[in-house]
Amino acid sequence: MDKDFHSLYKDNLQGWKETGGVQAVALCHNHDDTNQSLSINFEDGLCFCFACDYKANGYQFAKDVGHPNPKEYIVDTNGYGGGSLDPHSGTSSSVASPPKTSKPPTPPPNLEKLMVQYKANLRNNMDVFPKIWNPDLIDELGIGFLNIKFQFAHHDMNGDIITVREHKGVPVGDKKCKWYLKHTIVNHDHDKPLYICEGEKDAIVLYSHNYQVVCGTTGAISIPKDENGIYDLEWIQYYNNSMLHYYCCDNWLYFFQVKQLYTGPHIHMLDIPQEGATTDSHIHLITLPPNRQC
Repeated sequence: MDKDFHSLYKDNLQGWKETGGVQAVALCHNHDDTNQSLSINFEDGLCFCFACDYKANGYQFAKDVGHPNPKEYIVDTNGYGGGSLDPHSGTSSSVASPPKTSKPPTPPPNLEKLMVQYKANLRNNMDVFPKIWNPDLIDELGIGFLNIKFQFAHHDMNGDIITVREHKGVPVGDKKCKWYLKHTIVNHDHDKPLYICEGEKDAIVLYSHNYQVVCGTTGAISIPKDENGIYDLEWIQYYNNSMLHYYCCDNWLYFFQVKQLYTGPHIHMLDIPQEGATTDSHIHLITLPPNRQC
């Protein structure tokens, strides 16, 4: 079998431990697990949780964790990675269609519980936490760590987690482009500047230093749209200081200015050297240079 189920499971689970042969156990992503209840056969790609009864083949697991191409884990000739879902059953028969079950579909991961695990993992690896970030934001904003990458919680306007996204990775939950930290704007002073950053890491730097800041959840790829497919920019009009600060993101300046999607306050860009990423240096934050109008 040429499917790399080993990497699929190991890269997306915490508490990974190989127990011999092609078997492993890990913390189950489907519930608040502390006992490595998920058993995995990484040869057949099957998994089963003895605590919550979650079971899946490689294709189903890849879909549940938000893998960008779960179909690459389909293994049988009929186009579906079916078969027995208990890795300890001793059998794995191919089937022509998805296995039928009387149980309802497995619910998506509990994002709140998922972030609890990721935040705990970050606190056990604080050597990776940038000194320019405020550690209190681990809980306030939802910042975690898994597989050598930061994990960020995205919230709706009510402050509820609707997405967990690995840095520059595939989101779990709502995958649409959104405004990161938009739930904080209810506390903004509209007579002070709003800073628009390129990604979560830079936004956290500014937020750590009490700047009013947002960014897109897909970096500089696109500007968020609302549920009607319209660019979600209306809320920005309430910043009455005639100034938006735009942090190092020429792609977005194109959207705002050339496409004229937003014609409210004048847009300024902070003239911060590109080679000095905010997460790696204090000087660009503590001594912000004068703004230059674009």
